[in-house]
Amino acid sequence: MRACAKIFSLIRFPQNFGREIMIKKPWVKKEDVILIAVFEKAPRNVIEARLPGRSWTAINLRARNHLHLKRKREYVFWSDKENADFKKQYTTASWPELLKSFPGRNKGSLVGHAAVQGLKRTDHRWWPDEEKERLRKALKKAKNHSNPHKWLESKFPEININTIYKAAKRFGFEWPVGNQKDFNDERQVSIWHP
Repeated sequence: MRACAKIFSLIRFPQNFGREIMIKKPWVKKEDVILIAVFEKAPRNVIEARLPGRSWTAINLRARNHLHLKRKREYVFWSDKENADFKKQYTTASWPELLKSFPGRNKGSLVGHAAVQGLKRTDHRWWPDEEKERLRKALKKAKNHSNPHKWLESKFPEININTIYKAAKRFGFEWPVGNQKDFNDERQVSIWHP
């Protein structure tokens, strides 16, 4: 790549500054042989490591359009137990909890399976009036505790702390401010201390 073209590329696309700019070059037979050997079964990072200087887009286009290769996807069927657990958890559990409960499945597969099952995710949990009142009283008492967030978790063990926080905010209840050292989970730290 000529120096002026490289400078123009950096001016036009400043996000490329500091990155190695890939230069288009013709494919050689050796690269095709490697691609034929590994494309269908190897993970993406292994393929990219075996073909340095080639982007994933270039590798994918070469394999599919010129070499007529396809990556094999193995579908793992849902067991009855997994299906029952999924139906219980999907509507109320947070995404990290769902992904932990179903190892080997990603968010896309969970959303797709939910659509097939006819499940809809609720952004917030429905709170009956008695529970709203119980939450309001618990929030008032939590102010007097040294670790209000853990105390609230103990009072509502069946409910995720983030769901409690969102409900308190939605109902206009005052949230007790705790100590940042109380949290090991960064997701919760960001909620309590913006």
